[in-house]
Amino acid sequence: TIDYVTIDTPSNATSFGSLTNSRGDCGGVDDDVRGVFAGGYYSGPVNTIDYITIATPSNATSFGSLPSAEYGVGNGMSNKTRGVFPSGYNGHTKAMSYITISTTGNATTFGNMVFNGEYTAGASSSTRGILAGGTNRDVGGDTKIIQYITIATTGNATTFGDLTTARSASTGVSDF
Repeated sequence: TIDYVTIDTPSNATSFGSLTNSRGDCGGVDDDVRGVFAGGYYSGPVNTIDYITIATPSNATSFGSLPSAEYGVGNGMSNKTRGVFPSGYNGHTKAMSYITISTTGNATTFGNMVFNGEYTAGASSSTRGILAGGTNRDVGGDTKIIQYITIATTGNATTFGDLTTARSASTGVSDF
């Protein structure tokens, strides 16, 4: 189930529609017109990518597939053209993937994260995406590492700084 609220009006959530298959632990990006949900978990990891038209409550439509089935993707990063999904729990990989939000199709490999992990908090500006914290499978446990990418390129993430404490499964926001 997808719910929505009208941010300017305090009220309860209203049903928007449903994803193409039941799952949790998805990652998400948007371009102000489309909302895109990738990956997730339902009886195992999935590689499904769905999209909705934000202004029109309805069920999600198939967008394409991630390169591998994964969950715990965390917050995606987007610049209104490209959406980037960090790695999730799909074995042992640092790989990120990206889509062009206004089109449909399968995701393509973007580059590698600084560490092999999942459940990162993402946020972005029109130029840069950051991933904060997460579970670092390279060393075991949560991490304080903040990493960044330049969304318009397809390069590897670079260390940005540290959170005040190690954590995972957080959420990131920005004023972009």
